[in-house]
Amino acid sequence: MRRITGPKRSEAGQLLIIVVLASAVVALIVAPLLAWGFGAHRNAQIREVRMSKVYAADAGIEAAYYNLKFGNATEVGNSTGNISNVNGYLVQYTITQTSAAGAGSYSIRSTASDINKLTGNVTIVSHTGTTTFANFLDNALTSYGSITLKPNDIISGSIVLNGPDPTVGVPNVTLTCQAGNGSQCVSHDVPDWPTTTYLESFYWGQVADNSTHPPSTINIGANETYHLGNCWTTGDLTISGPGNFSLDGTLYVKGTLHMGSAVKVHLNYNTIFATGGMFIGEKNKDLEFFGPGSLIAEGEVNFWPKQKGTEFIFVMSVSKNLEMHPNGDWYGSLAGLTSIDLQPGSRLIWKEPPKENGALLLNFPPGLYLSLRIQDWIIID
Repeated sequence: MRRITGPKRSEAGQLLIIVVLASAVVALIVAPLLAWGFGAHRNAQIREVRMSKVYAADAGIEAAYYNLKFGNATEVGNSTGNISNVNGYLVQYTITQTSAAGAGSYSIRSTASDINKLTGNVTIVSHTGTTTFANFLDNALTSYGSITLKPNDIISGSIVLNGPDPTVGVPNVTLTCQAGNGSQCVSHDVPDWPTTTYLESFYWGQVADNSTHPPSTINIGANETYHLGNCWTTGDLTISGPGNFSLDGTLYVKGTLHMGSAVKVHLNYNTIFATGGMFIGEKNKDLEFFGPGSLIAEGEVNFWPKQKGTEFIFVMSVSKNLEMHPNGDWYGSLAGLTSIDLQPGSRLIWKEPPKENGALLLNFPPGLYLSLRIQDWIIID
């Protein structure tokens, strides 16, 4: 049997050296790792705090944009505001007008500061550019999608769309406009499109206080005149004649509007706004419209009108198609988000919308003259 003996005299102390070397190596590795871990954690905390302040300051930018769109900032030019607590930060913003109200640019500065004064501030500066939704009224036809013309259509005025030239391959289409003739009347400079939310907010503000609601069906006798305006329906609305319908203020239809049976509609510079569609005339060629005024629907618009006189009438589908079947000449402007379809032989004549001392007389939202888009967004410590 072999006997196990201890280390030789020559090997004495080697274990101690190994232990010391191992401890040194561990110290060399662990210390930087601990320092790195602590630094990474600290940096993560700093980033988290900074991003919280950035988000808070951005809330001020959004509040300022809302103020510009729906408040009085577009009227007074400059405005200030604050939000008392956004995740523990006080947010203060300033709107500075850099050109004419409603027709230029704004500078927005928003600062988020720690309510407890424990950390520094973050400031965001944003500049806006403006466009005008009133451009819709400057064109005979405007579509974010396509426009379909038919043989023998006559369009006097500009055509603005995203789709292809609607005159290509269609015989006997006549285009005239201030820029010239033919293809010179067609452009792809489509203006910013209004949202349904914004339009609802504007027109609802005109009728919300009226607690009197018209019936869902209105039948007007031959010798009668039915007056309606500055009110809202609780659902769809159907109006039939053969009498006169006088629009004496904003009519807000919470649903779909149907008109037919020889109604004589007098818009009187006012607007009918429908959250659904509009089906007007529905192949009834005796339906007559007297302008000026506006017809705006969120849904599809199918229109079979006869226009009496030459006053400007604006017709728009905010989110769907506009199908137009004019019975005779039509004076005004048409807009459809997805498309516009005209029947063969249509004659659409654009003319200057009614104005007084340069101010538009139609009930067209003033806020539509200011469409905001962020041109830049800069973080300043």
